[in-house]
Amino acid sequence: MKTKEEKKGIHFDVVGAQYRMTHDTMRILDELAHEDELECDLEREPNNVADSNAIKVLVTDPRLRQDHPLVFGSDRFFVGYLRRQTATVIGPGMDKGKVKVKVAWLESLNPESGQGVVRVELKRVKVDN
Repeated sequence: MKTKEEKKGIHFDVVGAQYRMTHDTMRILDELAHEDELECDLEREPNNVADSNAIKVLVTDPRLRQDHPLVFGSDRFFVGYLRRQTATVIGPGMDKGKVKVKVAWLESLNPESGQGVVRVELKRVKVDN
């Protein structure tokens, strides 16, 4: 496992987890993330009525189903969203294919606040018009 100083990427806040899972589920995710970050996907949600730039954070780490099959029955577990301010900047680039997510990891999830941190490596892509 790399130390925090060796790891690349940009840290973004994750919000809204308290609306999607119990306190105990958030605690399990936080414990797993602190052991070794959890692999994630970022997925655009352009039809979100609250924010057309919304970006979902989905944990895809196989440890969830292996270690806790009754809690995490899916290969993609919806944790929350990137903050609106972040999604407003990144979302349109994702839609146009100018920004790709190389890899993302959930680093923490606070069971008290329902907020966490995801580390993301982004790649800019040159798109011909």
